[in-house]
Amino acid sequence: MLNFDKEKLLKSENTFNIGGQVFKVLSYGSFKYEKYLRALAHLAIQSKGEENIKINLIESRSTGSTPPEAWLNWPTIDPYSGELLDFGDNRALFNSTEPYFIFVDYASNEIYYWVDDFCRLSPNETASPLRMVFHLWFESTKLFLCHAAGLGFSQKGVLLTGKSGSGKSTSTLSCLNTRLKYAGDDFILVDSEKSIVYSLYGAAKLNVEQFENFPHLKPLISNIEHIPREKGHIYINESFKDSMINQFSIQAILLPTITGLENTFIKECSKIDAIKALVPSSVWILRTNKTAVEKMKLLIAKTPTFRLMAGVNLEQIAPTLIKFINEN
Repeated sequence: MLNFDKEKLLKSENTFNIGGQVFKVLSYGSFKYEKYLRALAHLAIQSKGEENIKINLIESRSTGSTPPEAWLNWPTIDPYSGELLDFGDNRALFNSTEPYFIFVDYASNEIYYWVDDFCRLSPNETASPLRMVFHLWFESTKLFLCHAAGLGFSQKGVLLTGKSGSGKSTSTLSCLNTRLKYAGDDFILVDSEKSIVYSLYGAAKLNVEQFENFPHLKPLISNIEHIPREKGHIYINESFKDSMINQFSIQAILLPTITGLENTFIKECSKIDAIKALVPSSVWILRTNKTAVEKMKLLIAKTPTFRLMAGVNLEQIAPTLIKFINEN
């Protein structure tokens, strides 16, 4: 599968507990793997030989290795998702923009991720590393990757979801350095059967408009040179380590809504509203399939749904959520 000297070009081995599964990430080439895996650092664990899933990160530029040409010229490609079709029990995905190529071998529990040049990946890719790899891998399980945020305590918490600009990140970031813990504000993993949130990325994203609300976070932005073309990225798992939480049970699903009013309050909403908030944005960004959509619907069907009516006084959001979680 790899057409180069693996031992010579293997740069690092890192082990992560993601969604209750143990992944070993092997990095090949001269790229700065620490920078690429930065948003996953809070999920790193010491290897004890129990990892049963391998992810091979391969930079074509510095290793000379490329995906087999026959795959890149595969006759049937889904134009919507970039997936190579008719590939048997395995999965393959090609993205011509970054570019990268993913091959998932479920039989051997091994994943191959070729990137032309890790240094040229967009900030959005580096703030959520291996996003499509995890998306493909967990599609065959009871877990799913979705566009949402998570806040809570060790036992229970809430899932916040909505389209970009709904107030999801504003609500999440306003709770830093409070009793509430942060599981993520962009993409997280969810167990649809057990109703558990699993943290995935420790990077938060801010629009330029949000800088005014969080001036103390601006010096922490890692990609300031890309503003305003990209959102600003802050590594919560580095600057606010004590605020991170890796998992909790989902008590409710909340739809943040910026009201323009002074006070923050929570009110019930319909399941349909929750489906409209969670499903379309997840499907659009992740190019997800029907199986993942059914998992989302299952979760929503059995979980209380509310709107978080966020007022202009952002200091009210954390105590409102804390009171809500403790009372439900």
